[in-house]
Amino acid sequence: MNLAQRQSGLTLYGAIFVMMTMLFLGRAAVIMGPIYLERMSIESIVNDVAEEARGDGLSRRMMQERLAKKIKISNIHSLNSKSIKIKDEDDFYEITARYEVREEFMFNIDIVMKFVIPTVKIIKT
Repeated sequence: MNLAQRQSGLTLYGAIFVMMTMLFLGRAAVIMGPIYLERMSIESIVNDVAEEARGDGLSRRMMQERLAKKIKISNIHSLNSKSIKIKDEDDFYEITARYEVREEFMFNIDIVMKFVIPTVKIIKT
């Protein structure tokens, strides 16, 4: 039997490297997954309030109150209502959300994720 036929498979160091890489990526996915789901909830809340404002002709203050209420009901901790800006222009309102989430990853390494929810314009009635 020649040497090439006998040596097949993964070495111990190779197996450890593959396992550590999988653990590293798995831990990152477990931490980042809920944050992305929360971001989708925030975008949905902003769009819901924008639709309500278009239909009911809500004022800026009423939109802020509804945003704060929905954020609290949805149990969202990475964002407060002050991170959502409602700009009052002449003919429309503009809702923009910018925020940052920082989660501990391992040891002294953090995962920092910045989000910008697309701007929603609401024409005043």
